[in-house]
Amino acid sequence: SLNAGGFIERSYRTCTLDGSAINDLCWYSDNATIVLNGQASEMYFTGVGDLNTWSEWRLKDDPGWKVVRARGSASGPWDNLGETWYVYAPDGTEYKFGQRFVSGSGEELQSVWHVPVFGNHAGEPCYGTSCQQAWRWNLDRVRDRFGNVTLYKYTAEVNFYGAGGSPWAPQAYVRGGYLSEIRYGIREGSEGSYRNIVRFNTKPRCHSDGTGGCQWYAAGTTTPLYYDSPTDLRCPAAPCWKSAPGFWTERALDSIETFVYTPDQIGSGNYISNSSFEGGAGGWGVTLPPGGGVTNLAAYNQADRAKHGTWFLEANTSAGGGSVYTDVPVAPTPGVPYTLTLWVRSPSGTPVSGTLALWGVWGAPQNNAVNFTATTEW
Repeated sequence: SLNAGGFIERSYRTCTLDGSAINDLCWYSDNATIVLNGQASEMYFTGVGDLNTWSEWRLKDDPGWKVVRARGSASGPWDNLGETWYVYAPDGTEYKFGQRFVSGSGEELQSVWHVPVFGNHAGEPCYGTSCQQAWRWNLDRVRDRFGNVTLYKYTAEVNFYGAGGSPWAPQAYVRGGYLSEIRYGIREGSEGSYRNIVRFNTKPRCHSDGTGGCQWYAAGTTTPLYYDSPTDLRCPAAPCWKSAPGFWTERALDSIETFVYTPDQIGSGNYISNSSFEGGAGGWGVTLPPGGGVTNLAAYNQADRAKHGTWFLEANTSAGGGSVYTDVPVAPTPGVPYTLTLWVRSPSGTPVSGTLALWGVWGAPQNNAVNFTATTEW
């Protein structure tokens, strides 16, 4: 998968090799490997600190780095132990793995990838059951000795499998993912404001189904269109017949964009709440056609149909005039330009016309609009 140049991983063992009769993953040791700045090495606990709170680690092929793991320092539903890693280089640079959120704004970086892990021996985490544990901490923050910060944002691809041998009660895990953004031109303490950004755009790793789309299987068949992806391991919902997690991605790098913000644009960020529809359609509503009818709205988690990430919003209306909308509770700065971008497509292939409108209702009302026609391509 596309990576920013660094990650730390922990290995687990198939439970059937660890004394249990299930195909899930089981805890067997507190281990870690690191890939960073051309170094790839196993790491070991030095004996300094406490493995349950703060501990110091070293690389077996030691380049002079100090590595610290903080356990219980981070919160989140997908990492039971709340672990964050810090690497300190001799030049004063700090590399952080597992920050999870942008300081100050709370924006999720999706940098910690997790999987259910069973504790089947006394003294192991979640003994007697399973819980979500990190299998990879991606590099998500770098700070140099002058206080300049670079942030790395990822898109995690979620899959399901029949945990504990139960296809009808599957559990979610992150099967893989990719780097989506690098933000720099940031000062420590003001990490919600950035001057420069590199954006990595992806596309499905598949061949067209002949209609311009990219479906998981060829229409009306069981022939996969993702020839270099393990289609048999994909499961978006129950039943999931695979009883062990698999790790892979169904996205490929498509293009790279770079942006430089002028001083009056710095910190503008994205004002739209839930603009990527991750987790659902929260914050979005519908208006009904004025002449009567319905407007339907739903969010879906399906990477092979999404433009970026894995989620997208789908809407339809039974008559002209229906719409979807979201309110943006922000007071714009006079004289500062703002851009509204919308990616649209018609999944049926039939061209669909619409209007993208932006209304300002605080003070003197203002509005602007642009017409569009959606086809099978984003």
